Amino acid sequence: MKLFATLAVATSALDCWTGIGTSVADFDANKVSVTCQANEETCQITVRQRGGVVEQVIGSCKAEDACKNNRAQNFWKGDQCKPEDTVDANGAQITSVCRTCSDTAAEQIAAASYATEAEWKTNLLA
Repeated sequence: MKLFATLAVATSALDCWTGIGTSVADFDANKVSVTCQANEETCQITVRQRGGVVEQVIGSCKAEDACKNNRAQNFWKGDQCKPEDTVDANGAQITSVCRTCSDTAAEQIAAASYATEAEWKTNLLA
């Protein structure tokens, strides 16, 4: 008689903040902690601004490769992430979309308040 054994490896699930807010304070007040699915290894935060004013904050669980691809858009070909710019040479309000990935919900919520390009360039993944 042959015996087959299955080895189960315990992994700790990642918890992230999820939700949508019209400001960092609104997101913070209404965020919900969720346990991410097995294929979602990072917490993502996205902050959209117009003219230097935050219009939308989105938190979610994300697959690591997808989150890294989104984060790469911050400063690639035309720089989507411009948190310090408010108006262009013609006086039009500049739009900015900044995204980052983190290993913890605490880093995720802290990143929502990033105000400089240097902060958004910080790699929060261990």
